[in-house]
Amino acid sequence: MAPKLFEIIIVNDGSTDNSHQIIQQTIQGKPYFIYHKHEENQGIGAALRSGYALAKYENICAVPGDCQFHFNELLNCPTFSEHYFVSYYRRRTHYNPYRMFLNHFNRFLNFAFLGLNMNDVNWIKVYKKSQLDAIQLELTSSLVESEICAKLFAQNIQCIEIESAYLDRLNDATKGGAFKTVKQAVADMGKLIKVVNNFKKNRRN
Repeated sequence: MAPKLFEIIIVNDGSTDNSHQIIQQTIQGKPYFIYHKHEENQGIGAALRSGYALAKYENICAVPGDCQFHFNELLNCPTFSEHYFVSYYRRRTHYNPYRMFLNHFNRFLNFAFLGLNMNDVNWIKVYKKSQLDAIQLELTSSLVESEICAKLFAQNIQCIEIESAYLDRLNDATKGGAFKTVKQAVADMGKLIKVVNNFKKNRRN
C-alpha cells in the first residue's frame, strides 16, 4: 500500500443536526480522514485548536465548512519555507456596511496592539507544522488566529498574502459578525495583548 501523503481532519464542533451520522458514513473505509467531535459547541477557536493539534503533516490548512472558500484556490499556494506562512485574504464584494466596519475595526486592533499589518487575519492560512508546534496557544476564542500570527511575527516569520474569492454561504447565516461572537472577541482582546507581550518578553530573556 502506498504511504499516506495527506490527511483530511474534520472537526465537528458540537453540531445538533445529523452531521455526525453523515460524516461517519462519508469517511467509512477512507483512512486519510480523521474525525474529531466536540460533545458541545465550543466555538471556532476551540475547533481550530483541535484541528491543529491533530495534524501530523508538514503543511497545515484549516478551512471552514460553510463552502465560502473554494479549495481550488489552494493551487495558488506557493512552496514556502519555515520562515514564511501563507495568508489568503477575502475580496469583500459581499460585505454589508456592518461587516465592513467590523473588518476595518479588527484590522485596526490587530495593527495597533499586535503590530499585525495583514489584510485578513481571520481567513484561510497555511502554516508549517513546526511553526505551530513551537508556540503554545492560550486563547480559545475566535482570536486564536491573531495569537498565532502575532507569535509568528514575533519570531520574524513573514506572511505571504494571496487574494481569494469570498463565496456566498450555502446554508444558514454567517455567525462571524454575530453580537455574541464580537462581544467575546472584544472581551478577549486584553488577554490576547497580554499573552503576546509575554511571549515577546520570554523570547528576549
